Amino acid sequence: MSEEVNEPVATARDKFFVIGDDDTVLGFRYAGLRGQAVSDEHQARLALQQALRAQTPIVIITDVAASMIRDDVNEIRFEASTPILVEVPTRSGPIEGRPSLMELIREA
Repeated sequence: MSEEVNEPVATARDKFFVIGDDDTVLGFRYAGLRGQAVSDEHQARLALQQALRAQTPIVIITDVAASMIRDDVNEIRFEASTPILVEVPTRSGPIEGRPSLMELIREA
C-alpha cells in the first residue's frame, strides 16, 4: 500500500509580498498579505531584498516605492523570471504621467 505524501499548500500570504506606504501595506494586510511599509530608498531596497530572500513569487510594490529603486525593479523585471513585480498606484493616485489603476485593469 503506497502512502500519499501531502505537500504543504501555499497560501496567499506565502505568494505575495507588498512594499509601499503605510496605508497600502495596511490595506493589503487586511486582505491577509504580508508586507513592509517603506518611506525611503534604503527601506525600499531592504524590503525588496527581504521578498527575494523569501522567494516570494509575486511582489506588489507601489509606484512611489518602485521609483525609489527603479534600477533594482527594472533589473528584476527584465532579467529574472521571478518574482513577478506588480506596480500599483498609492491611495493618492498614480504618479503624474502614469496610468491609473482602472486604466491598468481595462488594459488587462
